[in-house]
Amino acid sequence: MHKGLFTLILSLFIITSVQAFDESEVHDGCTGLIAVGNVTESGNTLVGQNWDAMPYPQVFGLRMTQNKETGIKVIWDARFRKVPRLNSYGVFHTQNYRSCADCWNEDPKNQNTLYSEQGHLIMEYARSAKEAVKLAEEMAISKGVRSGAGGAKVYADANEVYMIEGQAPGEYDILGPWKNAAIAHSNTYLSEKMKPTEDWAAGVNRMMRAQELLDERANMNYPVGRAGGLISIQYMMKIYREHIDGFNWMNCFGGDGNNRSIANWGSRGNTVFCTFGELVKEHTDVLSIMWCTPHYPPFSPFLPFFIGIPRIPPSFAVAETNKTFAFVELVNVLRYNMDYADDVQKFWEAFDDETIRQLHIIKSETRKMLKQDKEKEAQEHLYEYVNTRCEKAVEYAQKLTQSINAKGLIQVDVKRFRDYLEPPRDNR
Repeated sequence: MHKGLFTLILSLFIITSVQAFDESEVHDGCTGLIAVGNVTESGNTLVGQNWDAMPYPQVFGLRMTQNKETGIKVIWDARFRKVPRLNSYGVFHTQNYRSCADCWNEDPKNQNTLYSEQGHLIMEYARSAKEAVKLAEEMAISKGVRSGAGGAKVYADANEVYMIEGQAPGEYDILGPWKNAAIAHSNTYLSEKMKPTEDWAAGVNRMMRAQELLDERANMNYPVGRAGGLISIQYMMKIYREHIDGFNWMNCFGGDGNNRSIANWGSRGNTVFCTFGELVKEHTDVLSIMWCTPHYPPFSPFLPFFIGIPRIPPSFAVAETNKTFAFVELVNVLRYNMDYADDVQKFWEAFDDETIRQLHIIKSETRKMLKQDKEKEAQEHLYEYVNTRCEKAVEYAQKLTQSINAKGLIQVDVKRFRDYLEPPRDNR
């Protein structure tokens, strides 16, 4: 085929795949994980979710805000605004939509429910997971968790985890507190009380696969007493990168629950980023972490955003300095050069291993500063490390993109994707 004609066809395919998306057909493909208490290697609570959404390119960004009344600081995702959130009391919040047909346009039916701005302000007042779910229940009774197909909201701290599932006012159930548990959830109710109201359930097999992976490490009944070292940070990352059905980006996503891949990459939706909280018992206002990938987890690094950092690094902040389009470019180059996919995933896994090794030293140095009442110095120390790691990740993503695009079977004009990039939303 003539090169110019092939380029034209490719560009038309890219434009069509971006513009011809029907929002009414969106079904969520998110998978949540909870690991708390004696099932974790470190004893820290690990809880989070991958986020699936429309298939257009996504720019990732984080915001940091502080409530003037309570003084509670919150780190949160700027694109979807509502999730996830980590506050300075070491409380982490995430949620799972059961359907996204009314997620994207601020459906007025969801106003004043737990999915409204009022519901998300809970994280600016909650000093524990128990306090957060109590505030959430008050809203669920009078306003409802969410209209439509309902959803699940998780509140976690270093000691316990709660989940509230529901729909209209009074139609809800609270699960937990879980203190020693490993639990997966997806697009189906866990609550037996809510299941009779369920008109459809997607992601059942995906949830079962996630639970299977958790159980491989969490089962305490093995003869040796511990199953494979329990659930570690690296193992959490491994689960979020799981794509057992392969990189079948045309067919792997579906609303029928048949797909088992936790890291979805489909034509109707894809994992746009992943995040989970690492919630610690000491210095919760400094050392609690929100781990985030800026794009599709297998092709992105996990980066640690400590609640104690005084500001978001420029390359990941909501501003013109944001550089996370580098990961959008990498993911889209790999769409057409899949021979390099496994190598890129291995590269980022090695990057994450290096991050975790370095954090042993960084955390130790930070604790020493805190013991000496040098809190500002400790915060800056964490910031310098996180900022350096973010810049390094962007640099590597750019080099990987350039290298693959130069050697790949199909060269992709990555500049074309920038025309479709939506910047992270700079509002509350």
